[in-house]
Amino acid sequence: MARPSWKGYLGFGLVQLPVQLYPATQEDDIDFTMLDRKNLAPVGYQRINKKTKKVVPWNETVRGFEVSKGKYVVIGQEDLRAAHPKMTRSIEITDFVDAAEIAPLRWSNAYFIAPDPKASKKPYVVLREALRRSGKVGVAKVVIRTREHLCAVTIQDDVLVLANLRFDTELRDAEAIEELADLSSSKSDVKATKKEIDLADQLIETLTGPFDSSKYRDEYQDALRDYIKKKVKSGELGEAPPLEGEEAEEPETTAPTDLMAALQASLKQGPSKAPSKERPKAAKRAARTPRRAATPRRGASKPSRKRPSRAHKSA
Repeated sequence: MARPSWKGYLGFGLVQLPVQLYPATQEDDIDFTMLDRKNLAPVGYQRINKKTKKVVPWNETVRGFEVSKGKYVVIGQEDLRAAHPKMTRSIEITDFVDAAEIAPLRWSNAYFIAPDPKASKKPYVVLREALRRSGKVGVAKVVIRTREHLCAVTIQDDVLVLANLRFDTELRDAEAIEELADLSSSKSDVKATKKEIDLADQLIETLTGPFDSSKYRDEYQDALRDYIKKKVKSGELGEAPPLEGEEAEEPETTAPTDLMAALQASLKQGPSKAPSKERPKAAKRAARTPRRAATPRRGASKPSRKRPSRAHKSA
């Protein structure tokens, strides 16, 4: 059974709703074990006491802030809450904005917001329906563990979702990257012709359709799992992988020499005709059923009322 990772209050105006946060994303990577190349013995991630050289169990560690050489202020869980009791226990919505105003780079990991089982669910439903009707997202701040996060309160289907947003200080300036510095519309010498843009528009229109998440999956992870199974079946066990940093082949890079020809060829080819795996009947019915407005998703070209993305790891 899922356990909440945070408990407190969601506030908008004078309304204070007792809520709990549950991680809304999970990793789906293959879990590799780090080995010693010499004898393939597992290499562990251990906490070693630098004085006694002994392993320290996780439940015997504490946080410490070094104030001078060898002198620490020990900070426990109660201290973290005592530093600012209100901020560690509340998500206070201070503004409502259009989702499209939040840049894709800002969206981070997401949480489901659930009403406290002992509290009335009416304020939860009221806020959910108001967000749905307005198309807005609430902007707030929340402290999770030892960090304060800027966040957006939005909806996915019938659930309130809290998505972490990155502060300005966490965003890099694209123009600091040499290859991007001269791509600004006002600075760049490279200009697109109207005919090229019109062809690109046609290609986009040809490939445009409703978003169906069941069509997409991590094909590389699937292929890697199949590859591992084949090595096991063929008896290829006990060989260590190459050391990190060993010379690797440079990937081939090819760029179309004629942009117009590439766009025209793409239009002629049309949508991919590759056969797709048959989906379950329920998924097919869902694909035919119009969906309600989705919530913002990190990484989308225009995060207008789409679901927040997965994120990378939960905070």
